[in-house]
Amino acid sequence: MTVELRLFGGASLLTGDGALISGSSAQPRRLAILAILADAWPAPVTRDAIIGLVWPEQDEAGARRLLSQSLYELRKALGEFTRSSGRDIGIDASALAVDLIDFRRAMEQRDFERAAQLYRAPLLDGFHLKGAGEFDRWLSSVRHATERDLRRALACLMDRDEADGNVRGAIEWAARLLELFPFDAELVQRCATLHARAGDPASAIGIAERYERRIRDELELAPDPRVRSATRAALDAPPTPTLVTAARTSPSAKAVAVATSSAPAFVERRARRLPLWRAIVAAATVLIVAAGLRSFEPPHTAAARRVLVIPTFRAQGDSSSVALASAMATMLAASLDGAAGLVVDTAVTSTENRADGWARADGAVTATGHQLRVDVTLSGAGRARAYRVTLTAPSDSVIPLLDRVARELLPRLYPGLDRERITTAARSFAQASTLRRYLDGESAFRRGEFGAAHDAFREVTERDSSLAYVWYRRAMAAEDAHRLDDANRSAATALRGAGRLDERSRRIVEAYVVWRSGDIAEADSLFRLMVRARPNDAEAWVHFAEVAYHGGPLIGHTLDEARDAWRQAVALDSGDFSALMHALRLEARSGNQRAVATLLDRAESIGGNVSLLAEMRAIGNIAVGRGASISLPDASAYFVHSVVASLLERPTEAEVIARRLAAPDAPAAVRAQAHAALAHLAMAQGHRRSAHAQLDTLSTNDPIAAAWWRAYFETLPFLTPSDTGQSRAKAVLASAVPRSTTVPLYLELAVDAPAARILQAYELALLGLSPRGDGDVAFRCPPELPATLAALCTDLGRGVAAESRRRAGRPADALRELEHMEMRVPYQLAGRSAYFARTRERYLRAMLLEQAGRLDEAYQWYSAATSVGRLDYLYLAPSHLARGRIRERQGNRAAAKSHFQRALELWKTPDGELASLRVEAMDGLRRVTESSAP
Repeated sequence: MTVELRLFGGASLLTGDGALISGSSAQPRRLAILAILADAWPAPVTRDAIIGLVWPEQDEAGARRLLSQSLYELRKALGEFTRSSGRDIGIDASALAVDLIDFRRAMEQRDFERAAQLYRAPLLDGFHLKGAGEFDRWLSSVRHATERDLRRALACLMDRDEADGNVRGAIEWAARLLELFPFDAELVQRCATLHARAGDPASAIGIAERYERRIRDELELAPDPRVRSATRAALDAPPTPTLVTAARTSPSAKAVAVATSSAPAFVERRARRLPLWRAIVAAATVLIVAAGLRSFEPPHTAAARRVLVIPTFRAQGDSSSVALASAMATMLAASLDGAAGLVVDTAVTSTENRADGWARADGAVTATGHQLRVDVTLSGAGRARAYRVTLTAPSDSVIPLLDRVARELLPRLYPGLDRERITTAARSFAQASTLRRYLDGESAFRRGEFGAAHDAFREVTERDSSLAYVWYRRAMAAEDAHRLDDANRSAATALRGAGRLDERSRRIVEAYVVWRSGDIAEADSLFRLMVRARPNDAEAWVHFAEVAYHGGPLIGHTLDEARDAWRQAVALDSGDFSALMHALRLEARSGNQRAVATLLDRAESIGGNVSLLAEMRAIGNIAVGRGASISLPDASAYFVHSVVASLLERPTEAEVIARRLAAPDAPAAVRAQAHAALAHLAMAQGHRRSAHAQLDTLSTNDPIAAAWWRAYFETLPFLTPSDTGQSRAKAVLASAVPRSTTVPLYLELAVDAPAARILQAYELALLGLSPRGDGDVAFRCPPELPATLAALCTDLGRGVAAESRRRAGRPADALRELEHMEMRVPYQLAGRSAYFARTRERYLRAMLLEQAGRLDEAYQWYSAATSVGRLDYLYLAPSHLARGRIRERQGNRAAAKSHFQRALELWKTPDGELASLRVEAMDGLRRVTESSAP
């Protein structure tokens, strides 16, 4: 009997008769190997990938031995459960039953009840591998994807039961959804409304009250007032009779069943008298379209029921048109059912047809001889004007003709998408089912559900690999879903096919690939030209805003330009979740509380990415002065801490979040990351001794990370080098040899050993410089590096040379070195790592520009120095001090006063050398205050 691997609710192996398998095969790391293989199924996984996740701290040879031994032990217990080919290992699902694989199969087949039954608890709940931070990150990503799939399944089941009149069944599915997403205001409204319809007002009120308590107590936010008002409205309405039992029709078959059951009786009678060949064509068409639908999963359905009505088409022409009219309306209904969350029906009253969320497709079929013509008019659903489609084809081309009709209608059914861009892209699709999946991807991307968008775009490109524009969208979704390998491959494929696109799309794709390659200045120039040429092109504005936000500070631009660009993007498309998210962060930075509230309300109303919405709430909450919210998953909490510290410039609130992550019961990898953050926050507040104490704690979990950050602190450009501190840092760092299979925490992202060796050589070179800069600069770049690492190494080498020349009293030569930096870096790397962001070099450049009297340039570089890397906020106070000096020299006393005050707020009780910098800020504040006094 087949052995079973269960991953939902933990990790366990069971024999065919249900007995638990224990012993060596059930060790955590061996179960982790099985989980990794199951997630990748049906694709294989490389041995190196498994080693990097399961044994990151082992040397390469040792890790390979451990993997071979683990596979041997697993095969002894489970039999031959893998399909191996050299360096790749794949799981054989016929030899090992896995609930995760069965769950995904059920989702693909739209057997949502089976999927909901398989999902017993979160994936690998409570499972942890010590010293394997990358495994934790992988698990978090996979767990989120399965939760997202479960949400879709439960939402579809809830919608199905509600549509069938089985309110009690819908309540059961809604309750499970609410357990997963207790802060989803729209879901709370829906659940309370269902209880009210079932005649259970107490439960409806209880659901609303529990939501309000949770959101006040756990998130420290004001509850959405729409929940209470919707609950009151539902209680005022009469209860709906509910079904005791409901027929369980598979969702894939339901589309055809609903459309056919409402067909008029005389049409059914006429259909029986059709010639045999016409009956076969009609039946085959229904089956083909329905089968095509099974492989494509509709996006998450909104809480409000949106209905597309397709009444039986009118018949014109010869006698065969009557039967064709009935069959073609039925087939079109099956083809469009579920698209954009719409439920297709065949009859509705005129009053209902005018309600929000309803649309109607009326049609006529004309058969004359060997020619068919179909006329379809789409109206309603908020459209000011009806949309008309007229298509003709030979009488034996029913299937292609209907597919063309569906392709014409589909772009008009998805709300909020850029009509011009989508219509242009739609012309490339040969099949309606492929176009529909593409539109699902665009809709998910717009809601900020990047994983779902990537899945949709991937399926489209697998069906048709010639669609360069979809490859580009796949690259974007993969990038935002943190699937960078696929983003690189997809972007390269998009570029190869860009010549077949229209000029505007080709330029977008080419500029995006330039941006992904790390050429920030060129990408900035290209997108800047685009928005000037097409000021209403929302897509171009989003790209320009992305470059300005993530890349602008790397080339000396301030975030004010990014804020204005995101404002323009939101003005052009207020339903783009990504634009709302970025705009909210920058409005929070500028203290615009009204804008923050408006943007958050808009994001909530479109029901975007749940995790990102929680982050937006936390950032918005802090921005309006309601304190730090820490009821977030670890990864989200760490990100919010960095935004609060650097972008909002509030290290005190950020420290509250970091200390929560450093709790004793937190996973070791999370605690290590938190102690690194606490060390940076201490430096940002002038507490140098406390920062080193945090590094001492960090060294117990990750001595390499502690050594690197200790060296980084000792080479900060605004501090005078300390012989004792630098000697200690150099000794510790020299012994912290990078390991080939580890992912060092000090990099804050997964990079390979060559990068680690480059950065170690860089820090050792800085620590080895003499105070007068008269020693040798021992820093050389290894040969044959990848382009990104080669640019990084060259720039860091210039940084070492510039520091040496600055100490030697040659500031002009030092500045020249820094002005020749390449600054080629993909923004994902710059955003996570101070090294890839060249933060030290950018700050040093600002110092040298100030010394050279180029004050406006210096001011911009000081402003930009704290706006990229997640841990760059330790430069905040010295940056404000320097900007205060510049504005004072320029005679702008009000701005100088603001900067001096901000530096003093950040450095309230500094120790050691930083105390003298606080004195400098106090003296500056006194000067500008006295000089402005009457």
